[in-house]
Amino acid sequence: VLTFGYSDGWQPSTDGLGRSLVVLNPLVKAGVWGDKDTWSASVGNGGDPNGAGPLSTTYSGWSALHAIFSVTEDRDNDRVHALAEYGFGESNPDTDSSGILPGVAVTPTGHATLLLDVPLNAAAAQGHGMAETVYTVQASDDLIVWTTIATKSPAAAWSGTATVTVGAAVAGFVPVNVEDMIAAPGQPTRFLRVQLNWVP
Repeated sequence: VLTFGYSDGWQPSTDGLGRSLVVLNPLVKAGVWGDKDTWSASVGNGGDPNGAGPLSTTYSGWSALHAIFSVTEDRDNDRVHALAEYGFGESNPDTDSSGILPGVAVTPTGHATLLLDVPLNAAAAQGHGMAETVYTVQASDDLIVWTTIATKSPAAAWSGTATVTVGAAVAGFVPVNVEDMIAAPGQPTRFLRVQLNWVP
């Protein structure tokens, strides 16, 4: 049982004008169910009792729910594309999403590591990763030629030449460390990036 508070002023059309508040992504951590950005107005008056609007548990539904027309759309100009916002668990594409971006670290042995927080998803392999989303981590010596070192799809676990460490879930997200096993002291500088691809 989840207890949370809400304001009927969050979405004006839900304040006596026929729409109901609907949660944008039921997979978000429980701590944000009391936040305005977790909710939107229903598609139709009365709360869509005959079958809700688009499901936000797939990119197809999430993008339809928010009227997003391209995976590269960036309505809030935070330099995070729509597919990345969805893939890293952002419930509202009009919210600054820069905080969901991956981090980087260097191991004691000198290997570059990409640090990801991937949303929990019981239906996905290894229990994390958004539906319709393939996560691909790539490495480069020169920012021109990129090589895939790890990949994960909803149906498959992480695989590739990188060492991938999956941690215990915290607040609805799974920490994933992708360690590039090529770079080491005395070798060329390595760059890492993550790409998300939509696979409906």
